[in-house]
Amino acid sequence: MSNKRKSRFWKDAVIVAAIISAIAVIIAAIINKLPPPDIKVIGGHPTPINLNSNSSLYITITIIPHAGPGGENSPQEPIGGQVGGIVSSDYSNYFVAVYTYAKNGDKNPWTIQPSFADPKTPIGSDGFWKTMARQGSSYMAILRTGSIASSNSPEGTLLVEPPLGGSILAKTNVLGVYHD
Repeated sequence: MSNKRKSRFWKDAVIVAAIISAIAVIIAAIINKLPPPDIKVIGGHPTPINLNSNSSLYITITIIPHAGPGGENSPQEPIGGQVGGIVSSDYSNYFVAVYTYAKNGDKNPWTIQPSFADPKTPIGSDGFWKTMARQGSSYMAILRTGSIASSNSPEGTLLVEPPLGGSILAKTNVLGVYHD
């Protein structure tokens, strides 16, 4: 077998192992009746993560935009996911704050999506949420308390990821999907 074919074989083996590992974590979560883990896409390979200290509340990103340079001229793509663990199925007292990470000089790297004028993403009655986001290298979704109509808006830009606590109930982040 040529070196090129051996290299491709091992690359494919690593990809298959990562996928099997992610599936095993999801099956274990189902069996143990745990919330589904977040899946971080790293170079196209799923890796389970959990950023929530309270395991009963969770937020996932399941619709992941492509990675891009970021900035206000970057194209917008759909981003979405699901929240869970809320005792009441009345999601009107909660919203999702979505951020795109794109380091541009001295600017704050995390920017609210889809825009400063529209910083809150509503959660549907089924627990799913969806909005548009400008391309960046990674994306963050934060489950927050407060209604869409309230004047309490999330920060428009962030230097770092905020800690859990206060109005921040759960959060997750994923890398953008890279083109091969």
